[in-house]
Amino acid sequence: MAVVPMRKVSFVGLKKDERDIIDTLIKFGAIEINDMKSETDYQDTTENNVIESKTVSPEIVNMRQEQSRIKAAMTLLEGYDTRKKPLFHVLRDVDRREYNAIIERKTEYLDKIAQIDTILADISSLKALNAGIRASVSSLIVWKDYTGNLSDTATQTTKTVFCSHLSAEVYDNILNYITGENLPVYLNMENNTKSGVFFTITYHVSCEAKVDSLISEYECTRHEFEVKNTPCESIEMLQKQHQDNEMKISELEAGFADYGNILPELEVLYDSLTIEMAKHAAHEKMHTTRCTFTFEGWIPAKCEARAASLLSQDYICHIEFSDPSEDDVVPTLQENNVLGSTVQDMGNMYSVLSYKSLDPSTIGGFFFVFFFGLMLSDAGYGVLVTLVCAILLKFVKMQDSMRKFIRLFLFSGIATIFWGALFGSWFGNLAYTLSLGKFTIKPLWFDPIANTDHFMAFSMLLGVLHMYVALGLNAANMIRRGKWIDALCDVGFWYIFYTGEIFFLIPYIPYYCDLPIADVLPKIGMPMLIVGFLLILFTKGRKSKNIFVRLFGGVTCVYSLVSMLSDILSYTRLMAMGLATGVIINVFNEIAAMAGGLAGGISWRIIIFIIVFVIANIFNLLINMLGSYVNSCRLMYIEFFGKFYEGDGKEFDPLIQDTEYINIVQETNT
Repeated sequence: MAVVPMRKVSFVGLKKDERDIIDTLIKFGAIEINDMKSETDYQDTTENNVIESKTVSPEIVNMRQEQSRIKAAMTLLEGYDTRKKPLFHVLRDVDRREYNAIIERKTEYLDKIAQIDTILADISSLKALNAGIRASVSSLIVWKDYTGNLSDTATQTTKTVFCSHLSAEVYDNILNYITGENLPVYLNMENNTKSGVFFTITYHVSCEAKVDSLISEYECTRHEFEVKNTPCESIEMLQKQHQDNEMKISELEAGFADYGNILPELEVLYDSLTIEMAKHAAHEKMHTTRCTFTFEGWIPAKCEARAASLLSQDYICHIEFSDPSEDDVVPTLQENNVLGSTVQDMGNMYSVLSYKSLDPSTIGGFFFVFFFGLMLSDAGYGVLVTLVCAILLKFVKMQDSMRKFIRLFLFSGIATIFWGALFGSWFGNLAYTLSLGKFTIKPLWFDPIANTDHFMAFSMLLGVLHMYVALGLNAANMIRRGKWIDALCDVGFWYIFYTGEIFFLIPYIPYYCDLPIADVLPKIGMPMLIVGFLLILFTKGRKSKNIFVRLFGGVTCVYSLVSMLSDILSYTRLMAMGLATGVIINVFNEIAAMAGGLAGGISWRIIIFIIVFVIANIFNLLINMLGSYVNSCRLMYIEFFGKFYEGDGKEFDPLIQDTEYINIVQETNT
């Protein structure tokens, strides 16, 4: 459990070697290059050249656009990829010879992408046409009872208009008006739907002005059609055209299958652009003169000698290493054991650890799996989780980040077996249910369902331990910086204060109040509480210039009495989750037993029991695993990290081959 010591690196090389050196740095993968653009320009007195800062390269913009085109084609072709898909995403090994061969044929693959874009444009055009056709059919369907041609709307003496209105009452008003005025106008309702009434008005040309006035007065909607045949004939024709377009779309989409075999090559091209952009980004962080380039950065101390040897033996350059100064923002690189490595990324999600802080990953990992197992608390579930995770780790390829995540659940499964055995829970009371009450697995410690007071008291005790460890880590961080007085005043005195509070409250805590020592501890706790309070009272404000604050700055510690109790009570979630898992399992067991009719004897009904048991317990396992994970994270982030974790660090970001699909390996001899 450690933060890797870092060294500052300064490098000067020949400009002609810059690209090759950047390639070497990417393959080396352990040097972070600082952005030097903000630094003050200075004069190269030898050549009298001003060192120039790099600006954002338009080439990067072009590469991003090209990469977007490739990504769009890859997304489209994923459905036509015939390769066997792994369970988890892993990088595909590509040797250097194959990689270079694909890069040389880049133009050919870009031409195929252009062909794909053309097909997509044709498909989009046909889909737009079909959208218009569907709209036309929708507008014609209400006129299907009209028997005339939609183009024959006028003769020498008559005209026909198509109208609609939301209200059928308007139609009646127009009809009454025409009838009352005895106008040479024929009004015919074609359709009456929820969306309105649709009708035709056929009138003598002498009444055109009057009809137009009626349509405007009643705010009727006029309808005009581009088709010429009857509505039914036009609908049939449009539907046929729609069907033909759909067939063309299907044929075009089927053509994508011919391009499915280039997906592996497109993945190489996509990652090659990522690598090229990384090279350009590194180039832009450096300064150059006419003949040289220079950069500064960070390197793990353990890689220093290897980096110097690698760069010096192949290039004319100067490389210098130095320790970071007090003002340097040093990037953080963590190096942990198997358990610690599983949760260090979880800590970085909270906040990147400060370079000068103690790495809590291993301790945090222990508490995480400890709490997870206590909350899941069933040995049967623990066996299942452990076996599944062990099989995945052994036989399934996966990325390192996923491997760490699965390993975290492996350890959590082992912890679950431990707690389940202590509590006597093996798929709940399954043995008791199957034996019809004749046999039960006894707990190695106690039954949490029958002894909830004991379980709650134990959960609170774990909370005290967890917070005391967090305070201890806070003191360790202070001592690392030589702040012994701060460690004593800001942690040591609080230990006295909190311990006195706990001793004083022991008689009021379930289970512990029945212990013989419960009568003795309050007599010790009260003096400790008072002494701790006085020590904090007169040392809390010791750094203030205000004399009153300096003397009585610790008055606010009275509030911490309530805060401490609140934090301890937060750990009762361990009891709540542990009880929830056990109670729900037992209920599901009873339901399965009743559904299978086990009381009637062992028969074919055992199959029903197994089906109900398996489905119910899979559901319960998944739900409680999620709850255990979330609550373990909550206890880590709020109760644990909140008391000592020094974030605001800068994550170590070396120049590496950061690809998404492939892993470039050295050329192999065949």
